[in-house]
Amino acid sequence: MAEKLKILIIDDSIIFRNVIASALSGENDIEVIGPAHNGARGLELIRLKPPDLVTCDVEMPVMDGLETLKAIQEYNAAHPDLPDIGVVMVSSVTTKGAEVTINALEYGAFDFVTKPDGKNSQENTAYLRRQLLVKIRLFALRRSAAAQRKKALATGAAAQLPSPPPPAASGDSCSCYCRPGQSRYW
Repeated sequence: MAEKLKILIIDDSIIFRNVIASALSGENDIEVIGPAHNGARGLELIRLKPPDLVTCDVEMPVMDGLETLKAIQEYNAAHPDLPDIGVVMVSSVTTKGAEVTINALEYGAFDFVTKPDGKNSQENTAYLRRQLLVKIRLFALRRSAAAQRKKALATGAAAQLPSPPPPAASGDSCSCYCRPGQSRYW
């Protein structure tokens, strides 16, 4: 069996820390290694036992989510021998939500999930479960592929990796939603 993906939950709300932990419980490939009530505490835990992925609230006291994300990226840069820690931002919808989401993605967040605001806790947990499991498993797949590429480069097996497709000839169109004459391989 493959090693479990270790998840750290950073959120100032004990309710949402518990909801996220509950949403991820019971998965054979996922282990929640702990909660943190703010970004500063989350960074302490990261230094003690680096997780594979962090779920991080945006609005928190002491150190907000964007500051925490930047600090995690600095940690990743300072530890090139370790796999990068991924971050999925989890926040409630606010009027500045779109700007925060764009900033988080620009700062290196893997993805973003909106906290549910319904009254039914079972529905909220089910929603978070669906959203987070898709993003966590996609992160795991990308991380695995990156590790395979890195290993292939280190062992000289890079020639065995598939080459990216060639650019389309001028005037060719791809079958996606590109404009006529435009290729997805611009």
